[in-house]
Amino acid sequence: MSEMRPGLSAQLSVATLKLVRDVRLIDCNKQVGPLVGLFEPPDDEIDETVWATIDRAFGEPVIRVEDRADYAATQILAEFLRINGYDGIAYTSQFDPRGYNVALFDLNDARITDRGIFSTTAVKYAFKGPFDSCADE
Repeated sequence: MSEMRPGLSAQLSVATLKLVRDVRLIDCNKQVGPLVGLFEPPDDEIDETVWATIDRAFGEPVIRVEDRADYAATQILAEFLRINGYDGIAYTSQFDPRGYNVALFDLNDARITDRGIFSTTAVKYAFKGPFDSCADE
């Protein structure tokens, strides 16, 4: 639920799903390493760097008011994977590095086994910056 970044008192509809068939996923969530940037990584780190960058891109938050072009690259990559026989993508949680998210391309690949409405009762932020002595206030 944290992945939705809800505000205080926000209501979230949450469901438990069960797959109705075996699915083929691209598993990005175990990739760790540096991001693609201004400098090309050494040859032996290229694969790790590209996968880490893809994983982080899928986990990047999209604010509802943002321009859709901000996440066009991940949408294009997801469509490419769907066309090439994949059923979804697993990527790392932005809130718990041990957790992951799964995005299925076809919701008919799963059925709802349980569901409920949850309300956000608390939101906690942590900050780091030049005024660290007052960051927790």
